[in-house]
Amino acid sequence: MKIDRLIGILSILLQEEKTTAPELAEKFEVSRRTINRDIEDLCKAGIPIRTAQGTGGGISLMDGYRMDRTILTSKDMQMILAGLRSLDSVSGNRYYGRLMEKILTGSSEFISGRDSMLIDLSSWYKGSLAPKIEVIQNAIENRHTIQFMYYAPSGDSNRRIEPYYLVFRWSSWYVWGWCLDREDYRLFKLNRMDCVVETDRGFLCRDVPMPDLSNEKIFPGGIKVKALFTPDVKWRLVEEFGANCFTETDDGRLLFSADYTDMENLVTWLMTFGAKAEVLEPEEVRDIIRSRMESYMCEIGLTLSELTWMQKHLRSLMRSKRVSTPVAQFAAKSFRSPSPYGTVLIMSPWNYPVLLTLDPLIDAIAAGNTAVVKPSAYAPCTFDVMKTMIEECFPAHYVAVVDGGRAENQALLQQRFDMIFFTGGKTVGREVLRHAAEYLTPVTLELGGKSPCIVDSTAKIRLAAKRIVFGKYLNCGQTCVAPDYILCDKRIRDELITAILAEIEKQFGKEPLKNPNYGKIINEKHFERILGLINGEKLVYGGQSEPESLRIAPTVLNNITWDDAVMGEEIFGPLLPILTFDTLNEALDTVESHPHPLALYFFSEDKAAQKKVLDTCRFGGGCINDTIIHLATSDMPFGGVGESGMGSYHGRVGFETFSHYRSIVDKKTWMDLPIRYQKYTGLKEKMMRMFLK
Repeated sequence: MKIDRLIGILSILLQEEKTTAPELAEKFEVSRRTINRDIEDLCKAGIPIRTAQGTGGGISLMDGYRMDRTILTSKDMQMILAGLRSLDSVSGNRYYGRLMEKILTGSSEFISGRDSMLIDLSSWYKGSLAPKIEVIQNAIENRHTIQFMYYAPSGDSNRRIEPYYLVFRWSSWYVWGWCLDREDYRLFKLNRMDCVVETDRGFLCRDVPMPDLSNEKIFPGGIKVKALFTPDVKWRLVEEFGANCFTETDDGRLLFSADYTDMENLVTWLMTFGAKAEVLEPEEVRDIIRSRMESYMCEIGLTLSELTWMQKHLRSLMRSKRVSTPVAQFAAKSFRSPSPYGTVLIMSPWNYPVLLTLDPLIDAIAAGNTAVVKPSAYAPCTFDVMKTMIEECFPAHYVAVVDGGRAENQALLQQRFDMIFFTGGKTVGREVLRHAAEYLTPVTLELGGKSPCIVDSTAKIRLAAKRIVFGKYLNCGQTCVAPDYILCDKRIRDELITAILAEIEKQFGKEPLKNPNYGKIINEKHFERILGLINGEKLVYGGQSEPESLRIAPTVLNNITWDDAVMGEEIFGPLLPILTFDTLNEALDTVESHPHPLALYFFSEDKAAQKKVLDTCRFGGGCINDTIIHLATSDMPFGGVGESGMGSYHGRVGFETFSHYRSIVDKKTWMDLPIRYQKYTGLKEKMMRMFLK
């Protein structure tokens, strides 16, 4: 633009004693002729320019000439307007808008071209942001303190500060000021502030230090992180950490390396990637976060599936259900109406802490209940993540999360709830039921037991072995519906064992303890308990262990009887005992002579045998020719029977479990049959007998 070039020539002449037309032409990338015309235009505008020809000649300003060097170019003005526009995006008044109008008035020719920079400093909480900024700005100008409610990880508190600076950094707004309650300079995040008020209390301006807003100060590192990510999340890594935070590996995955601030935030962040991240370092986080595939398949994915199902069907589940009305009640309408129990207690275990906490919570909330959630103390890191998630989504009077161990469990059971949902072992389950009986509180118990896996001579051995190995060693055997033991036809035992050993090596490698996707035992107590169940004389495969990582290799035991220690309790670990039978009837008698299991699995190609097993055995749920997968659908209820539990949940049944169904008769007033009222007559009795039969 010509005006910019003219201002540029003036700036050069003010800074240099002399220049030449060729030098100016080269600098502005125009012809000498154009420069000569520009010099003429500057002279016409009254600028005292002197030109001299020949050697030592050139272009210069006359001696003594001075000019305001703060003159702005068109580009300068556009940048100023861009800055004002960005401030206007968070302003609660028209100040910046009016200022832009002033600048633009009479300057349309000077400020030419379209805007090239658009900055919006607002955020998703834009509606509440502008009023906060306006209050704080006014308080800074008036030298008045402000007071507000502040929500921090350490808890909620009322704060009073002397405000000095509004800060926009890390995509968020902050206020920097002297905290009267902490007697120190503090940085407060605006979206954590509520009820911001300018007080009448004035203050004398302190010698205020500038806030240290360096990344190192605000976000100190200390935790070295290495992880592998799938290529489809590259955009997230670049967005959050920059393009230099990873390198591409030979298999296309992204090797990420960075410092992180604290362990809790690190675990939370990694879990948002689900199966797309594999942690390499630090080791404690690697131990916390299981195999990405296994975690998503068994925890995150199933939880999302239940949530999706409930969102899709909730409107229908909430409707009252019309039922037929007897003729004797004419004229009336009858219906069943679901209503929430009230406040429910959900107690969950450590083996699948996300799924077994959030799945019943989804059902409880869908039914309209409030909830107190008590996850297991054995999974503290997962607890921290879930607590953060729940508290971000629900106020405490809707869903409260309780931390702690046995003492807290006992304290909760002393309280009166409208319903209790418990998942865990039989011993604690009995304790829950005993306490619930004091208040006649309805209870759902999801327990466990020794779930049998029956294999007859018609089964497809290789396929059976593959599916049994998957179900048994998933989560290192710490699954309530895992096949606890195999009961197989003795004619196919050796073939089945050979297939199982081959499948273990196929799925986990020849050295399973070096497989990063193979799980660990939850704690040392259970680690030692499981090792104590291994009879070395009956060991067929595995038995290796790593005490430092609490890992036990997939283990197979043969020639097992019910007198062996491994058959005296639910294993809940990677030990697979194998027992045999001569006839299917013998196998069924064996199963029925023990407490009803939570699950039963039968591998057979014989349809008659399949029907016989289903007709004879009592169990919570199970599969024909597979393991585990019956609990992976919201369209089927999941629950135990007898000592393996009472009640069930998932999907429609989950909604019904957490609902009380009221039976309502809506009797019309335009007609009233007299036969039920005294005085009773023979005719009334005859009509009553006709209606009620």
